[in-house]
Amino acid sequence: MVISLRASRSPWTLAVAVALASAGAHAFAAAAPPAPAPPAKPLDLKTAAADAEVIVIGSAALTEIYNTNILGKRAGLAGYRFESSRLLKGADQGGAVNGKPMVIISLEGIGPRMAGLSLPDPGLRNCIYFLRLERVGRPTFPRAVPLARDAWFLPATPENVEAVGAAIPLPAKWGEPSDGLAFGLRPVKPSYHPGEPVDLELGLRNVSDHPLRLPQHRVAANDGYPYTTIWGGTGIRRASPSSSHSYSMGTSGIDRYVFFSKSVGREQAGDLPPVILEPGEVYIERVRLDSWQWSTTDGLTPFVSGARWMLQANFDTREPPALVASDPAFFAKNQLWKGYVRSEYVEVNIE
Repeated sequence: MVISLRASRSPWTLAVAVALASAGAHAFAAAAPPAPAPPAKPLDLKTAAADAEVIVIGSAALTEIYNTNILGKRAGLAGYRFESSRLLKGADQGGAVNGKPMVIISLEGIGPRMAGLSLPDPGLRNCIYFLRLERVGRPTFPRAVPLARDAWFLPATPENVEAVGAAIPLPAKWGEPSDGLAFGLRPVKPSYHPGEPVDLELGLRNVSDHPLRLPQHRVAANDGYPYTTIWGGTGIRRASPSSSHSYSMGTSGIDRYVFFSKSVGREQAGDLPPVILEPGEVYIERVRLDSWQWSTTDGLTPFVSGARWMLQANFDTREPPALVASDPAFFAKNQLWKGYVRSEYVEVNIE
């Protein structure tokens, strides 16, 4: 996610490219503009800003995407696409059509609850879209789908853009800055139940006086996160009041240790565009922690009922990992930030 904590109207581009699984090939087919249908329910801005994994400004003119059968004929509506212009929340996933940044919205496999999906009035120039990411099957790139059937977009007026930016929740605490960058970690829920998704949001904030160019947390090829790890423990002792962090990870204070990482397959260094953060801006991406690889001191799952974890996230680009070393000059060519920064500890409870 990229949001501004100051008055800023710098242009941003986003393209969320999503694999639309189908039995046949997909063809992008321009269709007549959809009939205007205002949302049947008012959009609760606070709830939508918190629940959406991607919030993006883009064209109100949607183009239908159809599946095609073996004869090349249309075989059902697969989704929509629209040209995008600015990302407010979520990760840029590098999609484009004919060289233009595009968001692709999948309607496949999301069931009858999206029947009668409200669509924006094509007379509008731009809308703010609220999307979630659906992960299907083995580790793969997630698909973007509307957050709700009715209330999933707003006209992109300056007032609405400002209100959405202010409604997006941020980490309550930030770690100590390093080379102009601060890292924050935010649990999406106060607690989680065994078996449900354990979603956390990673936040990187530019606290310098100049733009920073960052590699994204995720590398696209296999949904891996080669620069980001999360670790922590139970029974962590509190640090002294003079400490810059709320908690200390001294080994004598850990009853049980956990480490999370996610690197899947051989990924390429440049398959997702860099994040460019202006001073004061924040890039936030949601991760599903229960889909990451984990290790614990006792070998038991970290998501068992009653678990109480203090977790810290680490973002380390000092030595690009071998998984993304296909282009050793990638960091230098793109003038990417190189360093190490960590978040404050946050509490994650499994009820």
